[in-house]
Amino acid sequence: MENLDLYKNRSFTACIRDGYTLLITHLKSIFRKTWIPALALALIATVALIINMPDHTIHDIGIVRPMTTFILLIAVAVLLLSAIIWHASVVVRIFNEKPLKTNLMRTAYVMLFCIVFDIFETLVITGTSNLILKSMGGPKESLGSAIIVATGATVIVGILLFVVLLPFVHSCIRYVVDTKTTLCQFFRRDYCCGWRHWGFLFIVLFLIMLITLVLMMVIMVPFGIIFASQLSNQLGMLDGDASGVPTYFPYLFFLTTTVTMFILSYVCLWIYFVMVYTCTSIITQDKERSEQKQQDTTSNDLQDPSLQ
Repeated sequence: MENLDLYKNRSFTACIRDGYTLLITHLKSIFRKTWIPALALALIATVALIINMPDHTIHDIGIVRPMTTFILLIAVAVLLLSAIIWHASVVVRIFNEKPLKTNLMRTAYVMLFCIVFDIFETLVITGTSNLILKSMGGPKESLGSAIIVATGATVIVGILLFVVLLPFVHSCIRYVVDTKTTLCQFFRRDYCCGWRHWGFLFIVLFLIMLITLVLMMVIMVPFGIIFASQLSNQLGMLDGDASGVPTYFPYLFFLTTTVTMFILSYVCLWIYFVMVYTCTSIITQDKERSEQKQQDTTSNDLQDPSLQ
């Protein structure tokens, strides 16, 4: 897509505004390029949600064929991950106009990195909690104190991990948008750049979180009502009660969930746009600062009497 004016020094509000403007201004073109992966993502996410919900039929099948059910769950998880990578790669292609294969590979690397660090973060947090609980193990009277200390330590470790890992947001975005970026630069140059602009990244992500929360509260109202009804009915059936919903209700639940997920995929699209503008703004700020420093050095050298 032409005339995006990516590399421009923007404030955090300008990044959010320009991301929204890009989506609305080029909505027809963007929709034409992204609706197929967005629909695939919505369908697979719906199937994944239904399979992981309490369901009488799935529960019975799981008891009779546990291995088949396990393989099905793994297959759906792989398909969901693949759909996320495909969707993100198509979005990135709007900015760098590189072949889809190139974007798929780089997005897959970033997704693998996120999964590994997510596992690492989970292990560190749960390990910290378990270690404290075991070290403070003793009489039942001290159990309450141990839980309080473990909870506090877990929160502190979680905050520290968030602080340390936040600069990788910049690394991930730049790696998929700028195909000249290497993995070495991903962990060194771009991480250091993200660290220098930690506050900028945090403010943008915080504002995005608030806006997305408000949007989801509006978008997910129909889904929330139907989801609660479906969940309540399935839990009752697992306890031996008869179904209390019409025969068409599962189809209505599937359709509502798919439409909701499809709309949310375009909310994610806006988030991608904002983060790309944030990343390119950070790059521009560093470039301008470097040029200004070089100009100041040259100016000082010219004014140095010893050089005259």
